Amino acid sequence: MKVKFFLMLLLVVFSNSWAQSSSDECGSQQDWHYLQKANKEFIHKPKYTKQRKKTANGQNPAFVVLSCADSRTPPELIFNQGLGRIFCPRVAGNTAGDQVIDSIAFAVHTWDVTTVVVMGHENCGAVIGALDRLRENGGVIDPENGIFHAVLIPIERAIIAAGIDIYGPNALEESIIANVVYTANQLINNSIIISNALQSGQIIIVGSVYSLRTGKAKEIFIINNCT
Repeated sequence: MKVKFFLMLLLVVFSNSWAQSSSDECGSQQDWHYLQKANKEFIHKPKYTKQRKKTANGQNPAFVVLSCADSRTPPELIFNQGLGRIFCPRVAGNTAGDQVIDSIAFAVHTWDVTTVVVMGHENCGAVIGALDRLRENGGVIDPENGIFHAVLIPIERAIIAAGIDIYGPNALEESIIANVVYTANQLINNSIIISNALQSGQIIIVGSVYSLRTGKAKEIFIINNCT
């Protein structure tokens, strides 16, 4: 009995020691504790308390913003909106795969959405990656390359479709805009719900590029069927 107890005690001590060592080495637990502390601050801020109370039982966002997952481009902050105002699917390169399209279609179908924004941004790493790969492959899309293909291939298609000179001095800026245009067309062409909402005048689709330096979300185009 004493031997069993001693072995269990050693296991507990070893486990605690390993956890502490792991935490010291990678810092993950410290980072998580930092986020927990920040969450407590969020919980007690009066303006968010009011917003949570107002939206706890439901939401009806007027805006959908499809933006890049880049940590510098949160739409809620960029457009100065609170909880419940923006339905925001985010993905690297602000591309429109099936899950993103269905998510936006759900929002348009379910709530009183009036505005769908596709927002790219300056110096987008995903667009840079797509350009780099096109240059490596001599301007040919390589669907067999499985590395980040779900992100990069749609952007490569957007660049090729726009006829951009991938070696030109403005290739990156032009590709960022082309990707926004391509994504907006993907939403329209691949969702009956979105295309019908656009045709009926329920929604407009806005293309935008965000400046990391100035904070401005510049309008590139608006697609609407307003009379």
